[in-house]
Amino acid sequence: MDFMTTQPINVNYDDVERLTVSGRELHKALDVKTAYKDWFPRMCEYGFVESVDFNPLKNEQVHFEGNRQVKRAVTDHQITIPISDVFDVEADRDAETKTVMLSGAK
Repeated sequence: MDFMTTQPINVNYDDVERLTVSGRELHKALDVKTAYKDWFPRMCEYGFVESVDFNPLKNEQVHFEGNRQVKRAVTDHQITIPISDVFDVEADRDAETKTVMLSGAK
């Protein structure tokens, strides 16, 4: 699988010592077929540590269904750049890890 994002991923520069990206944006840019709620815990199995490699964020998403306003709690994660540089795109392949660079390298 070749990785080439057509849209840049927003980088959070609030702490220049610890740049972060949205887990949901990264998930979308990688075109992962697994739902985010299932994908992120699987990524944590690689040893990512909360408050070191990522921080969970709770957001409220609001949209309309007909005339009714619907609110939904959505979990995202601010992922530090070092762990978001390299992801195993094909996590089901145990024998070989396919590396994906955010720079767009194949």
